[in-house]
Amino acid sequence: MGDQERSERSGAEGQRERNPDNLFDRDDPRQSPELAEDVAFKLFVAGWFFLPWLWLMNVVYFRELLVGGRLPPKAKTYVLSSGFFFVVSAVAIVVWAIVYNV
Repeated sequence: MGDQERSERSGAEGQRERNPDNLFDRDDPRQSPELAEDVAFKLFVAGWFFLPWLWLMNVVYFRELLVGGRLPPKAKTYVLSSGFFFVVSAVAIVVWAIVYNV
């Protein structure tokens, strides 16, 4: 195989058209419902280790799928729970800051 054939072939393989309507893209960790559920669960659990910003990240990461109604039901539960617990923890931190630092 010559250099020209190799470069043409690698150029064609490297240029894959992206469909903007397909949120489960191949290069995206949200590529499959099973993987989306796994990532949502891991971020939800990680938030319990005094990392509430991961709950916010979970909501922001899956917002397009959540709003579009394309998020699997179990992953939706994790994402909505993450949002709830982020708000609760943020309120608790703000109240603590006001009570003990003002």
